[in-house]
Amino acid sequence: MLAGGTALVCDAALSPAARRALRSACAVISISRDAAMQFALNVVEIGDAMLTGTDSVEVASILECLGKRVVHTPLDEVHRAGGSAACLLAPVHDHATVAIAATAAIRSTAA
Repeated sequence: MLAGGTALVCDAALSPAARRALRSACAVISISRDAAMQFALNVVEIGDAMLTGTDSVEVASILECLGKRVVHTPLDEVHRAGGSAACLLAPVHDHATVAIAATAAIRSTAA
């Protein structure tokens, strides 16, 4: 979903009912299945820039028509692991702090 409320969607991934529901809720731009399978729908919007890990001409031209600046950053290793540009925004936990808190909680209940 772009900041303006427009969704980039692969119609082939949705049931007819889901497509109707989505189209009644927001503006939809359909993207090909091939582009979707290349992670082209997984973009990060930062102001007028769109960060993408896939060099999709189809999606880039659509985004540019919407006035967006497309920034391609190769994310081949992230894609191999099943991730995308949007995954780069996932929160990272401080495992040391979590481990200390868990240990303290266990000790407090053991007494």
